[in-house]
Amino acid sequence: MQKSMPVSDCGEATRRPDLPDTDCREARMRTQELQLLYIFDAIMTERSITRAAERLAMTQPAVSNAVSRMRQIWNDPLFVRKGRNIEPTSYALSLWDQVSEPMYTLTNAVSATQFDPASSKRTFRIAVTDVITEMIWRQLIQLLEQEAPGVDLHAVPYTMERTSARHLLVSMSGDAHGFVDSYLDQKGLGRRIAATVNHFSIVPQLLRESDLIAAVPQLITQDCGFLDGLWLGELPFPVDPTSLYLIWHNRHDRDPGIVWLREHLETLMQARGQEIMAQAPCG
Repeated sequence: MQKSMPVSDCGEATRRPDLPDTDCREARMRTQELQLLYIFDAIMTERSITRAAERLAMTQPAVSNAVSRMRQIWNDPLFVRKGRNIEPTSYALSLWDQVSEPMYTLTNAVSATQFDPASSKRTFRIAVTDVITEMIWRQLIQLLEQEAPGVDLHAVPYTMERTSARHLLVSMSGDAHGFVDSYLDQKGLGRRIAATVNHFSIVPQLLRESDLIAAVPQLITQDCGFLDGLWLGELPFPVDPTSLYLIWHNRHDRDPGIVWLREHLETLMQARGQEIMAQAPCG
């Protein structure tokens, strides 16, 4: 009877003659730790053992066993229970800060280069202003229901970025300097910014209840409800058209899911912008 040959990394059938046993054991340990890092990254991303198991196509007990090995090897609890959720320890947060981007790059490099929206279970988070959500969020949700029913879409806060009258300025960054101020700077003039807000929806109410004035995009003035009870006039100087920018990390340039989402966002923004500007102006 023929004996089967060992085929493990350190087995006789695969081991190179010039590779010592100690080096082979170290290679196997590095492979195991890489697998643990892969599971650790999924848990940190999902903040849930159950969701991490689903993401990795593993059983929940298998992920729990992996966490036990992590705690033993890295000598830290890593995760603590808080109600139904888990919270990472400071060591876990520090470790993830170091490994999350390399793990993403490695995973993206060996994963499929195609994105199938119909079967995808991804979650996309987009930092947007209230104006953009008003413009395209309803249409984007409808698109996902039709083409990508398993995809979740989360809007998150956008955190980037002088005359005698009291001016109200919408500033996403909190900086009291806008496109009007840039023009006035060129002319050696200025204005008083008496108040700033970080979204447009509160602007009409503030203007109606005060003596503030504000310069707002023409796109918003197409909403008759926005202008109700307010007077609208043209700026006394020309203003260059303002561009809207879609920004992403360069590591996502070739991510097929992000590319798919970007293309739909651009299409929806162009279509909705043209549709809104084609409406009869209020007045």
